[in-house]
Amino acid sequence: MSFRNPLNNPNTRLFVSYLGLVNTTAAGLFGLDKEQARTGGWRIPEKVLCSTALVGGWLGGFVAMRKFHHKTKKQSFLQKYYACVAANIGLMGLLAAPTKLRNHLMQRFLRR
Repeated sequence: MSFRNPLNNPNTRLFVSYLGLVNTTAAGLFGLDKEQARTGGWRIPEKVLCSTALVGGWLGGFVAMRKFHHKTKKQSFLQKYYACVAANIGLMGLLAAPTKLRNHLMQRFLRR
């Protein structure tokens, strides 16, 4: 049995590149918002920061929150952010599910 490198698949490379870009963007936005908060400048709306988690940038957001000590104590923000993380993970799980299971789950969800 030979090992097949998943990075040889163009779709995998595209997905990994996308995740790198969205996580770097999320971290940059958290860093910029922290700097603006410190200097009294314009702020990045919380819905923008949460949106980065929703589209897959939650790991970069978490790392940046810890690194910059930003938004780590504001419970109202954290609840929204965690909800976006959960939604992203759920969607990624659904997309990664085998086709038959995914179709079954989607049909059940859409019937409600």
